Amino acid sequence: MKNYLDEFSPLAGRGAGSRLILKLEKIAASSPKKLAKAIDMAISDVVSDCDEIPQAAVTKIDAYMSSVGAASLSELRIECSRRLRAILRQSEIKDEFDYYFIKDIIDSGASDPESAVSLRLQELSLRYVESKPG
Repeated sequence: MKNYLDEFSPLAGRGAGSRLILKLEKIAASSPKKLAKAIDMAISDVVSDCDEIPQAAVTKIDAYMSSVGAASLSELRIECSRRLRAILRQSEIKDEFDYYFIKDIIDSGASDPESAVSLRLQELSLRYVESKPG
């Protein structure tokens, strides 16, 4: 993941992979159970960072990831799309990891904020935040 971020994530900046790995190591040390979810969030961030890159770059990334035996960016995009559809189908954000996944989609500005999907995501996000104490 570090090499992937350092080489291909245009929005993350050089060294982003190293910073991410350090954060994940801290999470693993303090709460191993949260590590899988944190990795899931990191992957979602990478997919989001690569949202607007040209198809030629996606093809290059896919080839690189396949060459090292990892999931391609295209596969990760499909997985994120499935996750989004599942959250919309459930009409509920179940935990903080899904909340940040949705928040990242909203904040990215990748879609029209007035579209039906964006408005639904904003509603689900607000409902989740309002359900939390404090």
